[in-house]
Formats: sequence, structure tokens, C-alpha cells
Amino acid sequence: MTDDFKYGHDVFTSGSVTTASVPTEVMRLAEQLAEIHGPVKISNESSGYHIAMADPELLMEDGVKEFNSKHLTVNAEKFYLIGKYDYKVNDTAENRRLAKMYGKYTDNRTYEPPCASSMKTGRKYRVTDLLDRKKYPPVEERYPEFASVKKSVSTGSSGKNLVDDGNGNKVPAWVGKTTPLSELPPGHPALEYLESRGFEPLALELQFEACYCYEAAPEDRATGVYYSRLPGGMKNSPKGRIVFSVVMNGVRWGYQSRYIDKMDGGKHLFWNGDEWVTVSEQFDDGSAVDYFPPNDRYPSGFRPHKYINAVGGTRNKWLMGFDAAVEFNRDRKPEDRFCILVEGPLDAGKIGPPAIALMGKAFSEAQADYIAKAFGSGRICVIPDNDKAGEQGRVNIHRLLDMYNVVDVRVDGSYKDVGDMTYDEANTLLEKCDPVKQARKTRT
Repeated sequence: MTDDFKYGHDVFTSGSVTTASVPTEVMRLAEQLAEIHGPVKISNESSGYHIAMADPELLMEDGVKEFNSKHLTVNAEKFYLIGKYDYKVNDTAENRRLAKMYGKYTDNRTYEPPCASSMKTGRKYRVTDLLDRKKYPPVEERYPEFASVKKSVSTGSSGKNLVDDGNGNKVPAWVGKTTPLSELPPGHPALEYLESRGFEPLALELQFEACYCYEAAPEDRATGVYYSRLPGGMKNSPKGRIVFSVVMNGVRWGYQSRYIDKMDGGKHLFWNGDEWVTVSEQFDDGSAVDYFPPNDRYPSGFRPHKYINAVGGTRNKWLMGFDAAVEFNRDRKPEDRFCILVEGPLDAGKIGPPAIALMGKAFSEAQADYIAKAFGSGRICVIPDNDKAGEQGRVNIHRLLDMYNVVDVRVDGSYKDVGDMTYDEANTLLEKCDPVKQARKTRT
């Protein structure tokens, strides 16, 4: 077993951001947005300076909580065509295209790409719309209950909640103490769960460095690790979960852990890392009982998070299975390379490499950049979930990768997603995506 805590490398770490280091126009834009939408935060990401703010649409649903979450992100450098997007400094085809549509830095822009995106809903916004006080009056006018909100501009450091891995890299703290799936004893709950859903544990281990967490990292204010409490004396921690690592460019910088549950007759059982706990039961007469009903202390009852991400990591920059997909294509010609974009690790795991999990419905510019550089000369396949959110995600992927060969492949309507399919059925999708195999079929 692995008895020590491990850390990965955060290749996306932006480093410390100070007011003095922020370009003047970015600071000015942040101040203008704060005056209308409330507090904003500036960070320096791999795709440029970003401004995080409350999503106007989510404010109506989530209230003051959205001021803290700040789900809407504005790529300020792309809006101003500076830094990474300055075609005079970085003369790329994409930057020249943007410069031409923008009117080459004049105020007579012929086009404004949607430089703001909601990390929760995937909705796109034009920055000029966000600055339009007719469309968006100051937040206290839209919602009087927010009249006292501070309209502040702060700068963030990606070093918050990160630790040093011993090699000078600031990374999210590892999940805790783990053991590889291949070293678990026969009949272990993690193996039982995966095999019941038709997964091959060793294949997941090779694709995602998948493992099992038998002891969660301790709660620590310095790393931001804190576990909410659940009824029955349990914690919402990674203990007793299957862990999928995020590995990009040879380094691991995050993870996502999934809880283990099962149905046994009419009983819904949850594995807490030590034993199976019955959380609900359905009887033959149609009646049911919830063993952890909501109450004043636990208003949601027993509702552990299905997935827990690395504290301090940024999910919308993750591409789980990326390195495995690159390795799969290593000996192919650039035009024959391909990847398959799906939502979660178990979707990607059912297909195997070169499937890549986006870790959610949203697709960010940072993710698009990595996909374009690695697979842009070949084919990029998208297999969305069979639901409304999956369709919205598909559209967003096409929008961000509109210059590349993006192909849609659909899951049979009897399934919600790829993870519910058999390996043989998933392999059929793989063959549909593979340009080499499709070319052979065409020749025959």
C-alpha cells in the first residue's frame, strides 16, 4: 500500500498576482464590472488575465452565495487583444483572425467574441453587454437585498490552498493515503462496484492512475482541506472512494474521487470506507424508509457529494486522461490523430484512450487550447450525454473549436451516457471516431 501522502504538479499555477502587475486596461475593466455586478477577483491564468465575478443569471437563483462562488469568468486579455492574444507579439493564425475581426485594435470593432463564460452553466456573455447599464443596471437596483454588497476588486494568488511537492511546484494536496486498484483484494467494495458496472479496474488504473483512498488527508486550514459532516457520524471526505488522477504532460496536479454505492434488494447501501451503511430501503408494499431523514442539523439528510475534487485545483482546466490520449496517438501521423471528449472519468474509462474526461458539462478556453495543440491537426470527436446539459456542452465545444475538425458521435438513446454502455458498444463508438479505421472502411 501507499503509506505516504503524494502530490502532483499543477502545471496551470498562475503564481501570485498583485495590483501592480495587472495591466492598466484589465484593472480598469475589473473596476467597471465591480461597479455594476459587485465584487470581482483578478487572476493570472494560462490563457491570460481573468476577472471572476458573479454570474448575473445565477444571482437570481443562488443569491449572495454567488458573490463568493463567482462562476462567471472574463478573459480580459482576449477582450483587449493584449498579452497572449497580441498578434504583433504572438503572430499566430488565431490571433490574426481575432485582430481582423476586432478591426485591428481600433474602436470600430466588426466583431466581439464572447470573452466571458459561466463555469457552472456554460453560458457565454459579451463583455460590452456586461458593461451595458441598460441591460444590467447596478446590482443593488436589480436586487435591493444586495444594496450593502462591497464593490471591491481583489487579486488572487493560485498558491492558496496549495502545497509544495518537494520539487518547487505549488500543487493541490493529495487525497490522502491510497492503494492502486490492482493491489486491492478480491471482493473489495471498490472492485465490486466497478465490476458491477462493467469496468476493468486495471484499465482505469492505466488510463487515470485510478486508486482507492483508505484514509483521507487530515483537515488543515493551511491547505483548505475541510470535510462537511453527514448524519450518522460520517464526513463528506474522500475516504472509501475511487480516485481518478489528472495527469497532463507527465505530471499529476489534481484528482476527482467518486463515492461507492449499490442496491441490495430494496436497500440502497453506501460504503463509508469501513462498512456498508443502509441509507434507504424500499419495501414490497411500496412503502419506503429513509434512515437519515432531513432535520434541523442536516437539512439535506444523507446527501454526500458524488464527486470530490482536489482542493485548490481548478476543474475547468482539467483534462482527465489527456496524457493517455496523447500516448495512444504517439505513432500516428498528425492528420490521423484523434481524441474523444466526454463528460466524466467513467465515460472515458468505458471507451479507454484516447477518450478524455472534461470533468463536467462546461468546456473552457484553457481546455480548448490544450485540445487544439495536441489534436487540432486531426479529428476531435464529441460524445455528449443524452440530456439538455450535454447538448449545451456539445454546442460550447463546437464554439471554442470552430476552426478544427470537430465531429459529433451520439450515444444510443437507451443510454444516458457512455458509462452505461458495454465495452463492446463503447468500442463501436471508438471505431466511428478513428479516422484510420473509417478510411479503411471507405476503401473496402
